[in-house]
Amino acid sequence: MADFAVFLTALKEQLNVTQSKVIAFGGSYGGMLAAYMRFKYPNIIDGCLASSAPIYMQDINSPRDFFFQHVTQVVEIQIEITEFVIY
Repeated sequence: MADFAVFLTALKEQLNVTQSKVIAFGGSYGGMLAAYMRFKYPNIIDGCLASSAPIYMQDINSPRDFFFQHVTQVVEIQIEITEFVIY
């Protein structure tokens, strides 16, 4: 994200539009990045639109492999209760 912050600052200076507002936007993962850009660089990103962004997917104190642990647990439960073979 830092590279975008540097790029946006330089672009605004180069185009002589330093007073223009910057709105980040995105959907899904891109929306999550847009929201994080706004949180991390409020002096550069004036607003954001995050559509279907999983920003509450996990908190900062969760283990990094939280998602994969959860998926593994779900698959293990399904293996126990079904007759299907999962390859």
